[in-house]
Formats: sequence, structure tokens, C-alpha cells
Amino acid sequence: MRRFAAGLIVGAVALLVLAQLLLPAYLEERVAGRLTEDGGSAEVSLSAFPAVRLLAGDGDRFEVRGRGLRFVPGRGEQVLGHLDGFDEVSLEVDDLSAGPVEASRFTLDRSRASEPYRVSMEGSISPREAIKLIGSEAGGALGGIAGDLAGDALPGGGNIELPLTLDAELASRGGRAEVVRTDATVAGLPAGPIAELVVSAVVADL
Repeated sequence: MRRFAAGLIVGAVALLVLAQLLLPAYLEERVAGRLTEDGGSAEVSLSAFPAVRLLAGDGDRFEVRGRGLRFVPGRGEQVLGHLDGFDEVSLEVDDLSAGPVEASRFTLDRSRASEPYRVSMEGSISPREAIKLIGSEAGGALGGIAGDLAGDALPGGGNIELPLTLDAELASRGGRAEVVRTDATVAGLPAGPIAELVVSAVVADL
């Protein structure tokens, strides 16, 4: 009986060791595959002890370094739930595209689970798309239509690209990204909805 119990203990320890060695790499490859589905490159690093915590979306650190990634907005709302279980989060992507936003650099990070997420971005967006997006945020579908019409009245039909620089803090409300502070505007318009759009598009693929 003692030998049997000892054998079970040894087997359990061996499984935990194998999981610690193999599980993070397997999950990292899956996340990288989702991120690069529409092109680009990505390196993903996940850490947790024990590693089986990762299966429940829980861990010590979630890190992504990417370039040339393309994201489609509107794939989900409670996207920060993918990251909320990690103590530290660090995402850095160069040459990112998310719907109407083209960003030369995008970062999302959090150093402690109790802190908000910090977002920074440098890129561009057309006045037409910015007005349409912010109009949708303010007035739903009708606001989006009004914003679209306003964009048509702008020089060049509102398609001339405007520089976009964003520095914001996001809180997770049940996994949904909500801007709690932003220092950026686009042509005098608040950039909070743009931050939510990009973050939701990126994190939905994690």
C-alpha cells in the first residue's frame, strides 16, 4: 500500500513538472496563432505557477510583442476578462490596424492586478471615421449616421488622415473595457471611444 501511494505521489509530481514545462509553450503558440491569423508576427510569453492555472485564464504574467497585426473590431465586449486573471500584463504592437485606426505603436500594460490598464498609442484615423465612431458612442445607431453625414461635409469627404496620439487608463467592468482617464483628443473630439475600440479589437483575439 505504501509503495502504491508513493507511486501515485511520484506520478502526480511528474505530471505537474511536465505541465510546468510544456503547457505554457502550448498555450503561447495558440495565442500567437490567433493574433497572426490575418497576418503579422507575434511572440507570446505566459507565466504561472503552477502552470495549470493558465487553463483557467489565471497567471503571473501575460506578455505579447507583435508587428503588423490586423484586428477586426466588434468580436466581443467582455474582452478584458481574457487578461484580468493575470497579475502583470504587457502588450506591445508595432504597425497595428484595428478597423479605422492605423497605429504605428500600441501598448497595453498593467503592473498589478489592483491597478487600471494603461494604454498608449500613436497612429492616425480619418476625421470621417473618428466622428462616426464618437457619434455612435454618444447616440447609438442614429449618432453613427449623424457622424457619417458630418464626415461627408468635411474637406476631402473626411478621408484625410489625422494624427492620433493617445494616453489613457482603462478599468475592467466585468471584463468590459471602460475609459476612466484619457489625455488625448482627435481634432478636438474625445478619444475615449477610440481607445475602447482598439483595445477591444486587440484583446478579443488573445
